[in-house]
Amino acid sequence: MSKIRWFDSNLCVGRPMNAEWESPGSRKDLLRTMADHSVSEGLIWHVSQFEAEPYLGNDMLESWLDTKGGIMGCMALMPTLVDPPRHKDIFKYMKSCGFRAVRIFPSRNNYSVSAFKADSTMDEIVERRIPVIISLESGSTWDILAEFLKTFPKATCIASDHGVWGQDRYLWPLLEKYPGLHAETGMLSIEADGLLSGVEKFGASRFVFGSGYPRRYMGAPMADILHSEITDAEKAQIAGDNMRRLIGRIKL
Repeated sequence: MSKIRWFDSNLCVGRPMNAEWESPGSRKDLLRTMADHSVSEGLIWHVSQFEAEPYLGNDMLESWLDTKGGIMGCMALMPTLVDPPRHKDIFKYMKSCGFRAVRIFPSRNNYSVSAFKADSTMDEIVERRIPVIISLESGSTWDILAEFLKTFPKATCIASDHGVWGQDRYLWPLLEKYPGLHAETGMLSIEADGLLSGVEKFGASRFVFGSGYPRRYMGAPMADILHSEITDAEKAQIAGDNMRRLIGRIKL
């Protein structure tokens, strides 16, 4: 097997309110953990984007980002009619700070995804092919994900933290209907043959590696990919190449 270049699409920083897990204390600590697991690049978000206030969380995340060093960020966004971003040109802000994806937390922040149709911000995010990450563990449900895809059917979207045991009944129909939807593998690969089944149905290009660190161990979902009964080329795609492809086609 050729050397795999890992890109973790789901890394969280910042101390949670209830101290449910121990977070890396600094970018140096995070990079050390990534290096220990041979992860060369990561896409990170800040717990304060979810637990406190999205735009405050964005501010707190800025100091962690270093695109040249392999650390890219997720910018949290709310419908801009009621909660306009603090930066007039959010795309210039994203480019300069190192944000390469968007996260939304509709349930946590009390809004419907249809509220994004009040102006053109999300439409432009879709047009610029910026990945929108929706976590089924943090502030969203399957119904919210389905509503978002129905409202923005051409979106580049990543479903993360989607659980195990029967979740394919929700996920597979959405992957079938929306070609821009991708699934993070962190919990999918825990289910027996879950990753193999998904690759057989939709191809390896629809799946991206994400660990959910530090809520979950970084190494366990890596092992699940390495030991899955898919080809070495498919493992390399999922481990990092697919996420690099999605990041590489963004228009900022």
